[in-house]
Amino acid sequence: MDEEEGYWYNEDNFPAARAQSLAFADWIEAQRLPLEWLMFDMEMHLEKTRVLEESNDVESVLNTVVTLLKSNLDPERFAQRTADYAGLVDELHERGFKVTAAAYPFVIDDLEDGDSQIQDAWDTPIQGIDWDEIYFMVYRTTFESL
Repeated sequence: MDEEEGYWYNEDNFPAARAQSLAFADWIEAQRLPLEWLMFDMEMHLEKTRVLEESNDVESVLNTVVTLLKSNLDPERFAQRTADYAGLVDELHERGFKVTAAAYPFVIDDLEDGDSQIQDAWDTPIQGIDWDEIYFMVYRTTFESL
């Protein structure tokens, strides 16, 4: 996705993510390509991610992360976006595609305790969507750079 749109799929850019996903599915079908799987890379908007990269010491990173994640919390909007992505995945399933998500490792906690606060804070709906598979990214080099 274009950088202006957020680069990765997330709570902030569902309309663009939906349009891109359906256009890609249309193209696959028109080209008669034997592709079964679509992958959604679910990560916070690129501009928000860049804010984290600008922090230059541990205290700055922690303060920036806490402030950013708190500002992202919006349970009603998150619930709507989760429903939106669930509908999109269902629509792609109806067209014969399998859909997988790649997600931050932090959201595993939500899957264990049943709430969605971490997903909401990171703008990445995962739980409540009928993914065929979910992958959790390690980000070793990214975390090391922070």
